[in-house]
Amino acid sequence: RFLKENNYRVISLSELNALVSSRNKIPPKTVVITIDDGYKTTMKAFEVLKKYGFPFTVFLYMEAIDRYPDFLTQKDIEELKSSCLVEFGNHLYSHPDLALNRLKLSKNEYLNLLKREEKLSRRRFKRLLGYEPTFLAFPYGGYDRLSLKFFSGLYRLLLTQD
Repeated sequence: RFLKENNYRVISLSELNALVSSRNKIPPKTVVITIDDGYKTTMKAFEVLKKYGFPFTVFLYMEAIDRYPDFLTQKDIEELKSSCLVEFGNHLYSHPDLALNRLKLSKNEYLNLLKREEKLSRRRFKRLLGYEPTFLAFPYGGYDRLSLKFFSGLYRLLLTQD
């Protein structure tokens, strides 16, 4: 309600990507709404955002989707997809804390973790949604130079908590 009453412009992540890619300025009062993980509560948020016609992106923790009780099901995803308000992004397979793992693992072990997470999450994303992800939100917002380098050629936008 605040966004609507105060004349904010809510755009999709794809629209933001187009603005950033074209190096155009982002207009004042422009907002992108994202939701991480894909918990069942996303459906409650969907009802509110649908009421206002606001687009949003859900970053899916791929191992949990359609498997764990507190997470979205395939049916939920189909409902979200059919609304044309929702985009989906990757939140990796097992939702690892990359910053923490970088401290604990050797460089090779860490790169193997990145490869595994990318492979498994991309495969499951495509199976559930029918296309490959173009946006990635780092779990817990954590990243480092290696993960940025690894994922930058695979996604149009990488999102953090910065």
